[in-house]
Order: sequence, then C-alpha cells, then structure tokens
Amino acid sequence: MNNSRLNLMKYLCIVLTICLLPTAQALAADITVDADCSLANAFRSANGEAPVEPQTDCKAGDTLPDSQDTISIDFAGTDEGNILLGATLPVSSAIVINGNGYSLSGGGNQIFNVTAGSLTLNDLTLSGGFSVANGGAIAVSNAALTLNNSVVSNSGARGFGGGIYALDSDVTLADSAVTGNMTNANAEDFEPVEEADDDAEQAEGTAQAADDATGLLDLEAQTEDAVIEAEAQAESDEELVLPEVDGTSGAGIYFNGAANSLVIERSGVDNNSTPESGGGLYIAAGSATIHNSTISANSASGDGGGIYNAGTSIVKHATITGNSANSGGGILDAAQLQLYNSILSDNSGGDCEGALNANLANIIKDGSCNHDGATADPGLLLLSGLPAYYTLQEGSPAIDAANAEYCLAVDQRGLARLPESCDIGAAEYEQGVFNFQIQSAMALLTSTDEGGGGGEGVAEENEAADPSPSQEESNCVLLPAHIVVIGHDNGSNVNCTHLDYVGLGDRTLVNHGAMQAVDIFGWIADPLTVCFEHDDGGIVLLDAANSPRNIVPLRTWTEADQRCASVDRVGSVVLMPRAFFVSGAIPEPIWPLADCQITTTDILNLREKPSTESSILAKVLNDVQLTADQRATYWIRVNYYGIDGWLSQDYLTTSGDCG
Repeated sequence: MNNSRLNLMKYLCIVLTICLLPTAQALAADITVDADCSLANAFRSANGEAPVEPQTDCKAGDTLPDSQDTISIDFAGTDEGNILLGATLPVSSAIVINGNGYSLSGGGNQIFNVTAGSLTLNDLTLSGGFSVANGGAIAVSNAALTLNNSVVSNSGARGFGGGIYALDSDVTLADSAVTGNMTNANAEDFEPVEEADDDAEQAEGTAQAADDATGLLDLEAQTEDAVIEAEAQAESDEELVLPEVDGTSGAGIYFNGAANSLVIERSGVDNNSTPESGGGLYIAAGSATIHNSTISANSASGDGGGIYNAGTSIVKHATITGNSANSGGGILDAAQLQLYNSILSDNSGGDCEGALNANLANIIKDGSCNHDGATADPGLLLLSGLPAYYTLQEGSPAIDAANAEYCLAVDQRGLARLPESCDIGAAEYEQGVFNFQIQSAMALLTSTDEGGGGGEGVAEENEAADPSPSQEESNCVLLPAHIVVIGHDNGSNVNCTHLDYVGLGDRTLVNHGAMQAVDIFGWIADPLTVCFEHDDGGIVLLDAANSPRNIVPLRTWTEADQRCASVDRVGSVVLMPRAFFVSGAIPEPIWPLADCQITTTDILNLREKPSTESSILAKVLNDVQLTADQRATYWIRVNYYGIDGWLSQDYLTTSGDCG
C-alpha cells in the first residue's frame, strides 16, 4: 500500500471518528412560576442569573447558545389571575412564556425589555405598562417578538410605541390584540390604583436588596388580591431626569427594521392614540404583512390614523374603519403598499392617502387613493370579540366580492373561506350563525335584567340615588374617536361605555343591523349631544328607565360628517341603518317645519305614513315644488292637491329650514 492511500485512510478515519463523537444537545428548561418561584426569579434563571430571595426555587435556565427556556405561570394561591410588577422584566435570551390566561400589570413600569434572543408570549394579557422613552408595554431591539393569543392594552410611552416598540427586530402577532395604548403619555396615568380595603392593600412583604448597584428591591406580596410579586425601584432623593424622545408616533405598534419583518395575522389593533402619526401602526422601515385583521378606532393628530406606512407592506382581508387623522385616517402610504380584498370606510381624514402599488377587490368608501372600484357602504355591524372584528350585515356589497386569487384560507376568527366566493374584509358573513350567537348572549343577559347595556345595571342604580351627585371627571372623553358625547361636563355626572353586541343586549336592534352604540349611565343635568362618525343612518335610544327597555327613536341630523342626536336620559344610544327606519320597523320621530320648500327629482309615491310599507295615496310628478310642514328622519310631509302625505327625501332637493 503506498503512502498516499495510507494517509487518505487515516484522514477518513479521523473524520468519521469526529462525526460520531457525542455532542451536547441544546435542551430547553421548563420553569414554572408558582408559590416557590417568583416571576422575577424565573427570568433571572432563564437569563442565566442567580435568583434573589425569597421564592428562589426555580429550575436553572439552559445557557447553551441555541436553547429556549419556557416559563409557565401557574400560581395556585390566587384566583385573581393578575401579577403586578414594579420594574421591567429584562429578556436577553430565548424565552417562551405560557401565560395560561394570567395578566401582567406593569404598575406604571415598562413590562418587557428584550435586548437579545427572543420573547414569545402565549395566552397572556399585558396592561398598565409605561416607559419614559419607547415601548410602553414591550420594547424589543435586535431580537424577536412573537405574540400568540395575547393582548397588549392600556399602556403608554413618552416616545414611540405606546404598546410595542420594535427596532431592528422581527415581530409576529397571531390571534392577538393591541388596544387602548397611547404615546406622549404620563406616568401617573398607568400607576396602580390604591384600594381602601385593607385586604386589598399590598402586604409589606419581605424586602431584601438584590443589587446595590441598581437599587432593585424584591417584594413578595401575599394578599387575596394576588399582587403576587413586585420588583420595585428603591426610592431615591435625586430628581428624576427624563430622557429626550425623538417622537411620539405609533401608539399601538412602532416598527422600524429595514432588514426585518412585521407579521400581523387574525388580530385587532384598536383604540390607540398619538399626537403624531400612526395611531394603530407606524411602519417606519422594513416589510409588513397584515392578513385577516381589523384596525379600528385609532386616532392620530398627524397622519395615518389606522396605518402609517413608510415600508413595504402587503394588506389582505383587512377591515380598516372608524380611525381618524389629519390625513389618511385609514391608511397613509408614504412608500409601497399593496391592498387586496379589504374594507376602508368611515375614517375621518379620508379612508386612504397616497399611491397604492396594488389596489384590487377593495371597498374604499370615499374613493380615495385613486380607487376606481367599489365605494358603497360596506354594511358593517357592531364591533365584537377580542381581537375585535366587524361582522357583515345581510346584503353587504362585500359578500362574495373578493378576488379569488388573493382569498386567504380562513378569516380573522379562523372560519374557512370559500376560495371561489370569499368576502371582502377581515370576517366572513355567515347566515344564521349570527342570530344564534346573539340568542346565546341574550340568554345570559336576561338572567339578571332585561337591558344592562354596557353599564351592567349601573344606570338604574344611579337613578335611585341622590338626584344631583357630586361632579366627577367623566370617562366619556375616552370613547373611540368615531363616537363623541358633547355636554357630559355641563353639570351632569355621566360615564360612557362603548358597546358590542353582547353589551347592547337588544335582539330587535341587533337583528336589524345596529352599527355603533354607546351606553350612557349616571345622571344627566342637561341634554347631551351624541354623534357617530357616519354619513347615514338614524339614532335610537334604548331607554334605561323602563323594563323591558323601550326603543325610542331620536331626531337625527348630520353635522360635520357625523350623525347626531340629542339625549336627555340614560340608556344605550345606537346608530341604526337607514333600512331600519324607512321600512317602518318602529315609528319615527316627527317634528314640524316652518320654512321648508322641496322639489321632486323623479315621479314619486306619496305615502300615508313615513314608511315604504305604507299605503300609496298618489303619484307626485317630477320637478314639482311644494311646501313641507313636517319631517321624519328620511321622509318629508307635503300637501299635494289637498292630500297630506310623505315623500322620501332621497328624491328631493330642499331649500330653507328643512331640519
């Protein structure tokens, strides 16, 4: 055997031996948060740090490079399901948190700061987070963030990202909600509320210095209210110097990663607000994919109430409605955005601003962004669920109108879409299922009272109390941007709750397509004005003074692209579609006119009552000028050759004071 062949065989043997050597496996650690292992110590273990007394019995985290530690919250000592934090939880490795339905409250502190590795949240709710800089609930930089079936709510930042701030990081949301967050926020808005009840106060606990350099204290709280653990900053006599912030955009999510991606699937982004741009989402750079999601009731004093896009984005099967901004109330596209099978409607400041790279099979109600497709009212019902979505009412132009090539397999709720006839928007229309859901909700409501509304009976209790209670600050200013209550500070003592189907709790209104609703409860000194941002429909009051509650039609008028009505008593105020009134489903309010002239624009039916179901008294010719003496929401009464009857306002031009 020659030397070259011998050397080759030796080389192969060495390589084979190396390949067969046992290698260490990156096995993940499973760490459980319970009475023996605090949440803070679970994170210390996962990050490879030593735990701090007390509650130190935590399994050690895995420090191998590719390992991933899982933290499961399972605290058997409480039924409240809430953990109150006093300091930020740092993440510097790959960590998964199984929340099991628990909530983490920041107590006025940022909840997570992810600086390396990745953070995955499953079945967890975050609230009450605040940052003096960016990312009220979560800040992630040079890492990755994933939310599954989780909620980021009621948090704020002085700078970017009231809910989530992501810099040079991949972010994924699935079946999750980002709701009620804000930028340009103040710390006191997110501090925990002190309870007067001694049992609800935080126990003094046992405090031991964790780290002299940072002044961290670890507090163990053993109370019935389940303030399980607080890790608080030690008090300091030094004046707090707030950092400079570069801006306040992106109240819900601020995303900036040129080489990164933002993915939002089957999720909701709603009721977030900023004084700058991007009320719901601010995409500063990078790619974004938004599928089967609802973006609603976000507000920006700048541009892009729902979405501000300066990246490369694809939006499919989204419902973007009820947002507000100076420009681009629904979407402002400043870069590249493709829009497919989506609904943009009733956004203040315009549904869309910019030049879309693709615009296919969408309903853009105001026709903005050079839209040459459907502009009809999409026929959305009330906001429901969490993540929130809008159901399509029967007869909606969005039904079966999507482009089949871009139909997704399921909708926001996970219901299957038929590829040959799927619907535009985030949620598919389902005939019959809707009524079943409402009946189930009604069964729950009627077990206590006939019409709780959002106030859950509070209105009735308050009415029996002191008729002029002391004035307190009203929460009516916190309603979604598309609902305005004027006069709540006029000496009244009222509060407001935005209602969904279950909160509304009236079968007649729901089944006839209730579009928007707010519950007003407390004590009303002088009439309020309630306005809904919509260009059509009439307003009714579900009167709380009676049981069962009466449906009272209210005189409705248009004011600055809003439908408004005067309300002089507590109850649920509901915007109903035009069809509810013109069909005669309930008697309309009728008021007198003193100086109103009308001209017909077609040959019209003169009807006995203000309803399409009413008897026809005569035919009125085209281009006839008449004087009107009464009107209803969609009807005007005239005298035509001695016959008093009603004409539909849709085919009339008016002059003078026609109400």
